[in-house]
Amino acid sequence: MFISLRVFNLAIHSPRKIYYIYPMFELCLQKKFTASHALKGGDWGNENFPHSHDYKLEWILEAKELNSHNYVTDLVELEEQLDCLLNKYHGKFLNDLGEFSNTNPSLEFFAQVIWKDLFSPLAGGPILGGRVVLWENDHAWACYKGNL
Repeated sequence: MFISLRVFNLAIHSPRKIYYIYPMFELCLQKKFTASHALKGGDWGNENFPHSHDYKLEWILEAKELNSHNYVTDLVELEEQLDCLLNKYHGKFLNDLGEFSNTNPSLEFFAQVIWKDLFSPLAGGPILGGRVVLWENDHAWACYKGNL
């Protein structure tokens, strides 16, 4: 598992507006898992046939403040939540799972499904949002990000 924490403050200037990105903590957990799928709805050659990927997931959480222990949140609880979710997909054929049954199990869609599953339980707490970066190999990834 890989964990990172960053704090940043940035102002972006455009011809009409100045956008401020306020100081924010980021906490990242990384895990690897394997799953297979077959793309559908188009002609993507070998991708239309069942094949597996050794995925790497990066779960990045954002918070404006640290708790009383100077943490963004409890890593043990987050890791348990992440392991529980990834057990749902590890070694499985995604097309057979309900959330993929009527759609193309693309990398982008998979990242969105994981984001919703990971961030939904955190609504109303100190986590303001974040992103899921899902790598299907060393050079291809998709990201889904949002706010709670």
